Amino acid sequence: MIEAKSRVNHAKVREALGQILDYCHNTTTQFTRVTALFPHTPAEGDVAMLHRYGIDVLHRDNVGAFHRNPAPEAARLVWSATPFPTSATTPSTTAITLPQRPTPQPPGRIS
Repeated sequence: MIEAKSRVNHAKVREALGQILDYCHNTTTQFTRVTALFPHTPAEGDVAMLHRYGIDVLHRDNVGAFHRNPAPEAARLVWSATPFPTSATTPSTTAITLPQRPTPQPPGRIS
């Protein structure tokens, strides 16, 4: 499944993430790969955010060729595994754990 955006900014990346989560939650289709498509490379932090949820990033380069930046395989398992149980079929004590957010690196010094 691919969600395409016409611009590359943080708001559009967040929009792509939300729409992908909504599509995957409201369908019976089992996806093996989900992708956010952008006209240019998103910011590094935005790519990391999408990768945290197992979403690949696909973008065009300056000559128009497409490049895929795949999410880590472990994060992608959320899309390819058995669907998450719903509250109607699962006791309220069931917890779902998302991948951990990467530890932020301290900013580098400017000489």
